[in-house]
Amino acid sequence: MNCWSVDKIQQWQNERFKELIAHFYENSSYFRQVLEEKDLTPADFTTLVDINKLPAINKDIIQKNYDRIVPVNIRQIRHKYASTGGSTGNPLRFLIDYNSWSYTTAIKIYFWQKIGYLYGDRYIALGSSSLFQTNKKSQKHTLYFFLKSGIPLNGMNMSDEKIIEYIEILRSKKVRYIYGYASAIYLLARFVNKNNIKLDIRGCFPTSEILADIYRIEIEKAFNCPVLDGYGARDGGITAWEIHRGCFHVAHNSYAETIQISTENSGQLLVTDLLNKAFPFIRYEIGDETVLANQSSCSYNGQILTRILGRVSNVIRLENGRVITGPGFTILFKDLNVIAYRTSQINGKKIKLEIQPSDKYSKEEEKIILDTFHKHAGDDCEIELVYVDTFKISSSGKRMFFINA
Repeated sequence: MNCWSVDKIQQWQNERFKELIAHFYENSSYFRQVLEEKDLTPADFTTLVDINKLPAINKDIIQKNYDRIVPVNIRQIRHKYASTGGSTGNPLRFLIDYNSWSYTTAIKIYFWQKIGYLYGDRYIALGSSSLFQTNKKSQKHTLYFFLKSGIPLNGMNMSDEKIIEYIEILRSKKVRYIYGYASAIYLLARFVNKNNIKLDIRGCFPTSEILADIYRIEIEKAFNCPVLDGYGARDGGITAWEIHRGCFHVAHNSYAETIQISTENSGQLLVTDLLNKAFPFIRYEIGDETVLANQSSCSYNGQILTRILGRVSNVIRLENGRVITGPGFTILFKDLNVIAYRTSQINGKKIKLEIQPSDKYSKEEEKIILDTFHKHAGDDCEIELVYVDTFKISSSGKRMFFINA
């Protein structure tokens, strides 16, 4: 499909979209009710342009209507059970059609191969249960990981002792690729750089968290290899890979939209999984803010995300029109005695900045931080500066803050 013309891709997506609408109209009582309340039938949907006729769906709607959302013919659809990691404290359970799961698996292999990976090459997965399942002990599951040559490692505890253990695994098992949480790969890379350790790593695949500039620089310095940033969400079925800097290729099995567009062209991401007939993720609010490009500036026949700003709750839109994101300040903090930091919004004119300072942190640095934030947020914005002893990792293993030192 990556060799198809844009017109052929869009035709394929339109056909899948019409099949999806007809299927859920017939088999999902919740979806049928949504259409009937708007006086719509499947005949009103001929191309993806018509998707705007439908309201968005979100996690709360799914949780309240789960039994009515699942199609009545679900036993005739090959599917698997899944859930989100619950990084927001509110995990979501849902179903994935094997056609959708197979496509996202295949496209990951396809894009990984862009930097030299071949299926079966050994890699470590630095994450938690959101990247790999630890509670399944079946022979089938064991064989699956054996064939993938994936070695799951806990990315939540990245103490020096654990990192030394992981480095020994990388060496003894001749692992050449690293996949996992962006912050976990960064912590491994930082240790490698500080201790002048040499490893034969040929590619890194950060995922699940924003790849801050400081993370990428440290990883590239440590391993001297390509870094292929990935974006994805099992709920919604979207995957996208940054084949060129600032150019995430969205896989063709999903259709992306952005709403509530800001002056900086970012907006809340809506995703439609065109292959998942087990569960209607149609105009689904993932909870992330992105910039969706018009057709294509980097020779790709599908949709492109040029920026991924992260969780909507972490993208700060001020009343004065300014937009502030956590990763944007990595350049500021990299030269300061700050171990980690997190930004959040109190109201339309107030930002809360939490900082974990190191022993060498000074009042002069505090002034630099406040002056820089006012420069970007505006003088009319109030900055509440809070010092913390440490940041907690979420139950899903993700670091909902940015590491600096």
